[in-house]
Amino acid sequence: MLQWLEYMEYHGYLAANAHKYPSAGSYTCIDMNPEVLRGGSANDNGKLFLEVLAKCGSLQCPPYIQDYPLTCVVCSKSFAFDKRLLLNDPDVMAELKGMSLEVQSLKQKTLQLEQDLALKSADVTQMKQELATTSQELANNKLELTKNKLELATIKQSMMTSNSVVGSVYTRWGREDCPSNGTELVYSGIAGGGWYDYRGSAVNYVCLPNNPEFIKGDSPGGDATIHGAEYQNNYFGQGLYDNDVPCAVCRAVSRSSVHMIPGKINCYGNWHQEYYGRLAANANKHAAGSEYVCVDHMAQYRKGGGSNANGKLFFKVEAKCGSLPCPPYYDTAPMSCVVCSK
Repeated sequence: MLQWLEYMEYHGYLAANAHKYPSAGSYTCIDMNPEVLRGGSANDNGKLFLEVLAKCGSLQCPPYIQDYPLTCVVCSKSFAFDKRLLLNDPDVMAELKGMSLEVQSLKQKTLQLEQDLALKSADVTQMKQELATTSQELANNKLELTKNKLELATIKQSMMTSNSVVGSVYTRWGREDCPSNGTELVYSGIAGGGWYDYRGSAVNYVCLPNNPEFIKGDSPGGDATIHGAEYQNNYFGQGLYDNDVPCAVCRAVSRSSVHMIPGKINCYGNWHQEYYGRLAANANKHAAGSEYVCVDHMAQYRKGGGSNANGKLFFKVEAKCGSLPCPPYYDTAPMSCVVCSK
């Protein structure tokens, strides 16, 4: 019996570096009851944690609230497996029935031999004892064989169900749904991140939920901000320019590893394709850093988000020859991508 167990590891406040500072950072979830290092109260700066505020514009308000601190939660999911012997397995039942008939036959033969041997001499009596010992060993061997077959049936059942107790999570950029290829939707949301031209903005793209939760009693204001995201041209799809980017967090239920490969639309070997599309990142000319993400080749836009509010931006990525060998690449080639699992 397979049982899924869901847990909240902890919840708290979203934190990042201030966008006015020159170094980039990532969004981090700080526990709502944080502790401090003993003896570390001096103002020595270093890596800073500042509360993250929602910024309306490309980020839809409501459900989000202007300058309101964002919360966060860290979740986990595990399983419990109840191991049972399959006594109702047709093969096992047939074997047990055959063994029962064999045991009955052996008992009848033994009884006949005992009647015959009773008329014999002491040597025949010794032979009866040896025969009884042999019969017991045979019964023990058959019982051991039965146990082994039951264990084998259990192992086979475990192997059949093992695919359902693994899984790996990835984000599908540009879509609100997951591929219909053995995945389940964790949640759909709004692509977001730091402002595209602040040097201190967080570099990673995030998938913000459509139903945010805030901690009661927190006051607005802060130095780190989070915004929605927009396509910056029609390269990702017709009519997508300046529209907001949707996203979906998906779980590949039967595969334990997921990897994005730039410059490919097919997976290697026996890896499974989750989806393929076009590589995206922030523009080189802008101050904020960025990571590379894979936008689905059938990208969509979020309804009601067509205004040019900027925020975290999605630009086309092209190849540049030099340290990148050409061929196989060629200069200004638009970069494809594929998300693979195994």
